[in-house]
Amino acid sequence: MDILRAAAVVSLGLFFMMLCCWGIRQLKITRLAKPCNRSNQFHRKFALFQQKEQVRNRIILLLANFLLTLTVLLLLMKISNLSQKQCEVYAKLSQTRGLSDELATVYDELAVVATSESYQKEKHRARKIEDYNWPDLFSESGAEQVKAEIERDLSEKFAEPLGASAVNLEKNNAQKKVAVEIIRQFDETFEEQAADHVMSPILESFSKVKVVHQVQVIEKNHAAKEVNRLIYLKDSKNNAFVLSEEKVVPGKG
Repeated sequence: MDILRAAAVVSLGLFFMMLCCWGIRQLKITRLAKPCNRSNQFHRKFALFQQKEQVRNRIILLLANFLLTLTVLLLLMKISNLSQKQCEVYAKLSQTRGLSDELATVYDELAVVATSESYQKEKHRARKIEDYNWPDLFSESGAEQVKAEIERDLSEKFAEPLGASAVNLEKNNAQKKVAVEIIRQFDETFEEQAADHVMSPILESFSKVKVVHQVQVIEKNHAAKEVNRLIYLKDSKNNAFVLSEEKVVPGKG
């Protein structure tokens, strides 16, 4: 219970208490004035008493009016305070609804972005190797951006079938040739034969790219602590890639 409410309750309580005491006193005075067989001295004293009682009644009436007015003012202040708090609550609710709408909008935007990114990834994975802009690697402007995009897309494309962790492109601007380096990192649990089986269609796709003349696969076996290098070169007769060199060297660490 706050201060305004407590003060209003106390003021109203004093008002009713004063009203009850005044009513009881007036009832007693009325009973005292009823008997007629009183002496003249009693009537004189009683008349004087009534005059004093009238003054007392005026004072009591003023106090009662004051207490009643004070109670009404306190109640009005309390109502005003409650109205102000209600306005603040409505303002906070409105602000909360605004934030909720903003969060919903941001969530929808993030969902669209996530869907778009997922779509783009699937689109890149489904894109054929020979369909990339390989000739743009030797253009005068934007070559590095094209190189970075091809490396990123091929890394994502080879991540699942080969366990490839990175794909690097080495350009020979003079001959306008590209060497592809695929880095694989795996342990004993990786199905190496299955990955080797997947290399055949990948090499076949690279054979359709005119500027690619070499594909090098670097296999880092962390369990055996060794690095296996496979170098495939393009046959000038049928444009097919054949294994030219295989070397196993100790790995670092």
